[in-house]
Amino acid sequence: MRRGALAGFALHTLSLLWLWFQWDTALRRTVLVWLDIPVSLLYLGLGAKSLLTTALIVGGLQWAAIGAGLVALVGRASRR
Repeated sequence: MRRGALAGFALHTLSLLWLWFQWDTALRRTVLVWLDIPVSLLYLGLGAKSLLTTALIVGGLQWAAIGAGLVALVGRASRR
């Protein structure tokens, strides 16, 4: 499960940083909301720098939990 959590966190971090530095300012927030829904609804009103930091931490934790859950689910299904 640890590898799944690390993979989820790393993929989220890499995609968010790529999005933040390569995309237009208006599109960043929109894609970030869809990437991290439902947790992104908690920090939508933040400024640009705090939005990036919070999205990296909170969204990364969300995707780490999703990755760990998927690993556990697949591991459980493969043992049957």
